[in-house]
Amino acid sequence: MAQVRFEVDDDFLKSLQELTGTTKNYVLGGDALSLLKWAATEIKKGRVLLTTNKDGGEPVKVVMSIFDKIKQDK
Repeated sequence: MAQVRFEVDDDFLKSLQELTGTTKNYVLGGDALSLLKWAATEIKKGRVLLTTNKDGGEPVKVVMSIFDKIKQDK
């Protein structure tokens, strides 16, 4: 199993812990990487990631600089 280490601003980490209700950093890191893998896989398929309000309106595209580096399958 690989071990990943990185530094995160204390205030950012605390706010993320409060938002998610967990103080276990390995859970936050694992879930964050799982979400990134899923998003990258979808983008590679040519899909666009959107978020909407609970009624399905007001769509907003999910943007991250790393998404621009993903080459789509053709």
